[in-house]
Amino acid sequence: MGYQHMRTPIDELLNRWEQGEIDAEAVWYAAEDLWDTVDLLYIDFPDDHPDSPILEVLHDLSILNHQLIVREDIPALKKFLHAKPGSTVAAWQAYRAYLDSIDYQKRRDDLCDDDVYFPRQATDPDT
Repeated sequence: MGYQHMRTPIDELLNRWEQGEIDAEAVWYAAEDLWDTVDLLYIDFPDDHPDSPILEVLHDLSILNHQLIVREDIPALKKFLHAKPGSTVAAWQAYRAYLDSIDYQKRRDDLCDDDVYFPRQATDPDT
């Protein structure tokens, strides 16, 4: 059994986030729940495997706080998610190029006050 069936719930999740119905935290938790259903043998999938983009997008969303995935990334995520069988190698190249183009230092700076990406440590009010 492949993972083509996972494209729809991932796409719905991205659409809801894009439309502002849910926030990054809701996406993260929903993606974690979906990720928990994946057979982790997928990790060995080569770039030309038709399921590899689907699972990579899901994986990235399930750790979006570490990957610093934000709403502006949705078009690139959707494009990669919908890579057609036979074109996944090119889709991987385009996705990697997109990720490489992100200014992560700026993104960290922009997200530094967002508890989803940079949770604050609990402080003791007596110290």
